Amino acid sequence: MVWSAFPWWIHRAKFHIPSTHGDWITIESRIEGFKRSSFEVTHKVFKGEALAIEAFETRVLVGRQPDDPGKLKSAPIPQEIIEKFMRG
Repeated sequence: MVWSAFPWWIHRAKFHIPSTHGDWITIESRIEGFKRSSFEVTHKVFKGEALAIEAFETRVLVGRQPDDPGKLKSAPIPQEIIEKFMRG
């Protein structure tokens, strides 16, 4: 199987304070950990010093099934991909 993408599997967010077009914000993203075929990412959005949004996502490495290219299947994340993410 040739892997093809890291689509979102799960995504959720907590909105603490509102922001609007024109506001200056800072976004911090961090990979929290890896599993066999997935990894967890957190995002924090700050408006000034205040935490505006916390977002959480799980991404899964998928590839096309050799016997049915119309279907996707999870695949183990290669170690070299994990190392590239960890280096930044």
